[in-house]
Amino acid sequence: MPSDENTDEVFGFMDELEQMLESNDEFSQKMYEEIQNMDIRMSMTFPYSVTKTNGSVQEDHKTVVWDMKEMDKSERLYALFHTSNSVSAPKYTGADNGKNYNTGVSLKITSENLLNQVKVNDETTQSDTLFLSDEGVYNIKAYDINGNSSRITFRIDKTKPTVSGVKSGKTYNAPRIIKFSDKGGSGIRSATLNGTSIKSGKKFQKRARIV
Repeated sequence: MPSDENTDEVFGFMDELEQMLESNDEFSQKMYEEIQNMDIRMSMTFPYSVTKTNGSVQEDHKTVVWDMKEMDKSERLYALFHTSNSVSAPKYTGADNGKNYNTGVSLKITSENLLNQVKVNDETTQSDTLFLSDEGVYNIKAYDINGNSSRITFRIDKTKPTVSGVKSGKTYNAPRIIKFSDKGGSGIRSATLNGTSIKSGKKFQKRARIV
């Protein structure tokens, strides 16, 4: 991809010309007419066929020409091209599909082809590295430049389960009903009372110490 430095050099040269022309009206007029007829372009040839650019693709499909007179000074030059013809979809490391996590997730996306875009829920990015820390469900779909895509879904749940009916460290002589729930959305995987598996809403008649 053309660097911002090259673009700045071209526009810097044009700025210097404008300042020089302002110092002499008669000379400025003549030079201005000449500049309007000048062909100010930047050309770059890539190793692969260009598929998308804000310049003009040449007959070899690998060379792009940008007309600097038609470009806005704040506009960045770009060109996308095929790096391979692989039909393999993008892959993910750092998270598994369908899993729940109680910490932030660092997700890395790799692709045999050039990565085109990544959709994270309702947002789109071109980054291949994501750090996700907010609680909730993440639906992520990555697309490469050849149209191959893959999807991964996982949840970040940092909220601890809640328990009602008993408190840790207390001893109860009367029957108690123990209830527990998970407000984070991932659900209760398992619960035990003094090493014995229990279900929410269970009523206990025996004397027990809650640890």
